[in-house]
Amino acid sequence: MDALIEDFRNEWNRKPKSVLMKLIIINLGIFLGLLLLPVFWRPIDSWLIALFFIPADFSDFLARPWTLLTYSFSHKNFFHILFNLYVLYWFGRLTTMEIGKMRLLALYLYGGVAGGILYLVLYNNLPFFVQNKPELGMVGASASIYAITTAMATWMPNMRIQMIFIGEVRLKHLVLITILLSFAGSLGSNAGGNIAHLGGAALGFLFAWQLKQGNDWSLPIRKTAEWIEMMMKPKPKFRVSYKSDKKGSKTNEAGADAPDQDQVDRILDKISQSGYDSLTTQEKQILFNASQKKT
Repeated sequence: MDALIEDFRNEWNRKPKSVLMKLIIINLGIFLGLLLLPVFWRPIDSWLIALFFIPADFSDFLARPWTLLTYSFSHKNFFHILFNLYVLYWFGRLTTMEIGKMRLLALYLYGGVAGGILYLVLYNNLPFFVQNKPELGMVGASASIYAITTAMATWMPNMRIQMIFIGEVRLKHLVLITILLSFAGSLGSNAGGNIAHLGGAALGFLFAWQLKQGNDWSLPIRKTAEWIEMMMKPKPKFRVSYKSDKKGSKTNEAGADAPDQDQVDRILDKISQSGYDSLTTQEKQILFNASQKKT
């Protein structure tokens, strides 16, 4: 446990923050907002509910469609967020190491949406659920986390995990048990949450299975993130200067012999996400020039 806390502290202090840490920070920030803001101004409570709770009734959902995304970043129970963020941190690190940070983000977003869709479908079509719609709706990152855990169990099913009081357990068996428990609880007091778990788990399985077939469902998320980063990044004032070599010829200091550090960082980030083979010939040349410059 001490090692885990130390690892978390190191991740927290990293600059810039990793995708995993950003997800945790967003969840913590929204949780504190839902918890504390109504204390200072009670009327804001109904506004926060409308912003973050996905309603069970489809007609209410049509008036608040953004909740299909926002509900999976929200919690109102301390132990719920504590458990969810613990599992998110552990499996988030594993996912980042195995298949990359953008796929972690895609699994989180897609899993939440899949869980929300299944929740809406069942609560508006099956008689048992139609008659037992929750008044406020649903919040929680559990569907997203089930997507991540199931994807990892599909990607590396025979990985062994040391469990307290139990011993070694294969990842596929551990995740299968949690899915069966959610299925068994889909008619209980937390029916909506367990339904969302199953939607997230189904998405996670399909995501990892498709990735093994060579189909990367994270590409839209990756492209969107790159576009947002490009739009938010201030454009540097580019100045070209020249210097003479020993023979009197001029070398462009902003050319191939002096690659921009931001370019190099982006290329290294791409390697961490997709491997060296994903680089273009030009990117490989830029990386080679940077290594020559350092030597």
